[in-house]
Amino acid sequence: GGLCAWLELPPRVRADEFVRDAARRGVLLAPGRLFCLDESGERGLRIAFAAATPSEIDRGVGIIGELLQARYLAETVELALAMSQLARD
Repeated sequence: GGLCAWLELPPRVRADEFVRDAARRGVLLAPGRLFCLDESGERGLRIAFAAATPSEIDRGVGIIGELLQARYLAETVELALAMSQLARD
């Protein structure tokens, strides 16, 4: 119940790690696996915001965006480096 949103993370971004990183920054999320009976929730996050003020929501969404950008860019760079190495071999 309550007011929530579901966020599907990009492939290879692990929800459990993302939840830990967000918690370190003061944003509490729930991993999607807690709400699914199969693996369909492995990349999902449940974001509850019923008790949050508009400024808390803005701050939380900003932090989620920063974390996603950092993770996505890091993975993109890693993939590019791996592909470059394969091309040289």
